[in-house]
Amino acid sequence: MTVADDDPVYPLGRPVEFTWTPRRGGVRIYQVQAVLETTWATTRQWWREDLPYDAPLDIWHYRLQACSGHGSGVLMLSLDVARRRWSLERFADG
Repeated sequence: MTVADDDPVYPLGRPVEFTWTPRRGGVRIYQVQAVLETTWATTRQWWREDLPYDAPLDIWHYRLQACSGHGSGVLMLSLDVARRRWSLERFADG
């Protein structure tokens, strides 16, 4: 994940590029074209997870338009702030 830190709205930087390995194999590099909705945060189920007591509880969600050499699509990325880990939640090819 490549991020730009030019926007204080994003807790660990604004997503600008990411790599995805689909089930069929191969690696695809996507460039983020636009953030389609305001980002939002949800609270993790802290009682089910083994994290330090002072770990951030939020998981940020981003709905984005992205493209690669294989096409473009709308996707949702999630950022687990405590673990500093991004995950692809949904992808719809366009």
